[in-house]
Amino acid sequence: MIAAGPAGLGQPLGSLVSPAYAGATVGAGGPMNASGQILAQVMIGRSQRLMKMTPVSACAENCLVSSSLVMTGQFVQDPKAPGSCYQAGRCITSARRR
Repeated sequence: MIAAGPAGLGQPLGSLVSPAYAGATVGAGGPMNASGQILAQVMIGRSQRLMKMTPVSACAENCLVSSSLVMTGQFVQDPKAPGSCYQAGRCITSARRR
């Protein structure tokens, strides 16, 4: 939950997640910064991710729509188990969108 200011109404963080992440659940969220951003732990499928939730406004005109998205990732080794990746292990990826 998040509430703007001491008198603000509570709002669930899950409702602020993009529809692109259907089925994602927010486990924990931090405080909102001055820009309205919230750092939150979000479960996408079976992977827990740390996400920066940023407020956006709907595009009313002259909108650009992308029909595809390509992502690349880089495996970052767990220092406690170099070269290993196993179920329920600590595998970290660094993703880059283009």
